[in-house]
Amino acid sequence: MSTAPVVVLNTTYEPLHQTTVRHAFDMLWRGVAVAIEEGPEMFGPVPVPRVLKLVRFVKATWLYGRRNPGRPRYEAGSKVTWDPIPHREAVFTLENLLRRDGHRCAYCGGEATTFDHVVPRSKGGPSEWLNALSACEPCNSAKADLSLDELHWTPLWQPWTPTVQDLLYGRGA
Repeated sequence: MSTAPVVVLNTTYEPLHQTTVRHAFDMLWRGVAVAIEEGPEMFGPVPVPRVLKLVRFVKATWLYGRRNPGRPRYEAGSKVTWDPIPHREAVFTLENLLRRDGHRCAYCGGEATTFDHVVPRSKGGPSEWLNALSACEPCNSAKADLSLDELHWTPLWQPWTPTVQDLLYGRGA
């Protein structure tokens, strides 16, 4: 079965997130989504979905803003209750880090399944966006707790801090 992620769209065709093929088939079976685009890959007699659209609308206010507490604010005669948050920093997790780096190893370009601290934790390196790169298991094991200078390695890209929109719309390394 394909390992490429399946894009999930809201009823308004707005991208919500990506999911696995297994979860996509589960969503189709439960009737919460319909397949919009199917890939050339087959799972038995059924084509593997690439894009799903939800049957019911999901309100994704977390993506656009937060409730504005306190005194109401008025702009052009209308009450404003939602403040836009256009560049909210994404939460640092393994899944988000792999998504930021396109599931590619920053050292060899292969498929990444884990992440590596640029400055090792044993040398005081924090677990944060600017000190982490996706890595495959062999490269991560080879680097161990050594610095890039000690190994004379240069990563294929530099770590950066993504926003929620970067991860949702696929701006990667």
